[in-house]
Amino acid sequence: MQVLTPSGSISLESPDLSTFRGDSHELAIRNYFADSNDYFRLTASGASGRASSGKLDSVESASFDFTIVPQIGWGGDEGARQYSTAGWLAAFPVFEPHYQVMISKGTTMGSMTIRTKSGTEEIYDLDDATIYLEKNWGRSFPSKWWWIQANTFQCDLTVTSTAARRIIPLLRQEEEVGLVGLHWNGEFLPFPNLDWSVNWGLWQIIGHYNEYSVKLTGTCDSAGFPVDCPTSSGMEPIALETFKGTLRVELFRNGKIIVDDSTDEACLEVGGIPWASKSWRGQSAMKEPIKTMAMNVELEKQVSDILQAASTFIEIPGL
Repeated sequence: MQVLTPSGSISLESPDLSTFRGDSHELAIRNYFADSNDYFRLTASGASGRASSGKLDSVESASFDFTIVPQIGWGGDEGARQYSTAGWLAAFPVFEPHYQVMISKGTTMGSMTIRTKSGTEEIYDLDDATIYLEKNWGRSFPSKWWWIQANTFQCDLTVTSTAARRIIPLLRQEEEVGLVGLHWNGEFLPFPNLDWSVNWGLWQIIGHYNEYSVKLTGTCDSAGFPVDCPTSSGMEPIALETFKGTLRVELFRNGKIIVDDSTDEACLEVGGIPWASKSWRGQSAMKEPIKTMAMNVELEKQVSDILQAASTFIEIPGL
């Protein structure tokens, strides 16, 4: 468990897995850490938890309790048909880790209390705060990645974008994959064809989808928070993240700009081993026809119905 706060981060880890519970097909995880009052609980409708400090943490304790009101999932408003973030092929245990955006935009009601090591107490009101929620699961993790998320624009817009270098299990080779997902004025626009140049401080992404193209420019002048992530030797702080990045989104239709909006509350991240100081220049390299098939929304409607029916008889991860 790791909690990132305005006053610093706090994390704890337990080798005892017997207290952990996770639902196979719903967003429902919880754990109670032995010999302490620390715990976490997360569902699609709310979260609560408490973390007390380890020696290297910058805060003494953090506790939180809030409910979640979803507004936009992945593919439409709450109640609309939702889609697999990484395409319908992600339902199969081949392309790992599995990755799903649960809530692109929602609001919360609740609070968080931080006790610093200097003895002060900070209480944050989370009523009507904007929230984003995603999950990752599987038996592997990318060797390198970047990630962008923002949902506090002037116009009706949410953005999630990521790229990663992942292993193809059958070939034991790595490939670069990425996407930009936009919810804009009730439309869902997935961009599977990307080119990017990214290092800490500057994220530049260009994507294409049918008659649309998108340009993302993210900037950050802070050092960022270290984030614990899975490695072959356990959880390690191999990523950097900020919640105060600046992101500009330019959306074009047939070459004509139709959206130009910015926010200074963007989440920006880089991660993996190793992350060189120079920019990572890449492009989504999933081969055709798999790339087009994987991110084909109309095809997913048909295939997901078949998979849902099949899941009554066989176990399909993520459904």
